[in-house]
Amino acid sequence: IYAYWTEPDHTSHAYGPDSSEVANRVRLINRRLRQLHADLKDTLLIITADHGQIPASETLLINQYPELLDCLACPLSLEGRAVSVFVKPDKKDIFEREFAKHLAQDFILVPREEVIKNALFGKGTPHPKAHDFIGDYLLIAITDKILEQTYPEDKRNLILRGSHAGITKKEMEVPLIIAPSKDKS
Repeated sequence: IYAYWTEPDHTSHAYGPDSSEVANRVRLINRRLRQLHADLKDTLLIITADHGQIPASETLLINQYPELLDCLACPLSLEGRAVSVFVKPDKKDIFEREFAKHLAQDFILVPREEVIKNALFGKGTPHPKAHDFIGDYLLIAITDKILEQTYPEDKRNLILRGSHAGITKKEMEVPLIIAPSKDKS
């Protein structure tokens, strides 16, 4: 049986991974898992996470950089710490220059070809639609910042206290718990 639980990820986004709210969620999950483990027989529990998470210090808005915004062929997509960017064909040089000036201290700029060549989304043959979502560049966070884009009609709350998808150690390392059930015969 494969099961997924939205916690503590959901609470970590709202309050930060180091918050007391997250600590309380983790304690509750641990209690319930201990009870489940005690009730099982002939079962191996493998518990892990799909990613780590870090406290986010700031959400940068690409709207604050008109030179960068003018280069975009469509809105930013994917994650705020692994940002897919489609650039107008005649604006790639400008985008790279402005990126270096404004965002290079917090993100690395990876061209689509390198994303695919280095299998950043997994090994094997890329899905035929990979080029449709990777964009011309992938901006990958190397600090604790997030990059977003706002729109006039935007009603979202862009303040995340915790985030993931960058390449910091805390985001890339995940726990692994292996717990065989005790034989109850």
